[in-house]
Amino acid sequence: MKVKKLVSTLFSSTISAFDNAIETKIEEILDRLKFVLEQKDIFSLKEGFQNRVSQRLPATSLVEESCVYGRDFFKEKIGDLLLSNDDHSGEKISVIPIVGMGGIGKTTLAGLVYNDDVVKKKFDVRAWVTISDDFNITRIT
Repeated sequence: MKVKKLVSTLFSSTISAFDNAIETKIEEILDRLKFVLEQKDIFSLKEGFQNRVSQRLPATSLVEESCVYGRDFFKEKIGDLLLSNDDHSGEKISVIPIVGMGGIGKTTLAGLVYNDDVVKKKFDVRAWVTISDDFNITRIT
């Protein structure tokens, strides 16, 4: 009978210690959550998650040409298309789509053509516009 009482006492004290430790941890977590909630209000942050945060750097027309390999053929073809436009009145706008899977160098190729000296001399006004997955016609315009 003494063994049963000893085991029971040991078991009860272990559970009690475990419960106290858990309760303390829960109280700490709740205090931290209250602090975060107060900070949200101080900084006027809104609850919820509406927009994706892009981890990619914004596309730019600045291309280090010495680091690009194997795009000369396509650069020349697109440059020829741009330079062969005989409409000098400015009434027509040509669009040359560069399409493909992400990461194959579409933006790099466009930057190479955009920065080409012959292309620069041909056009009085040039503009670089990036269109991403988050397409917004008003923002782009």
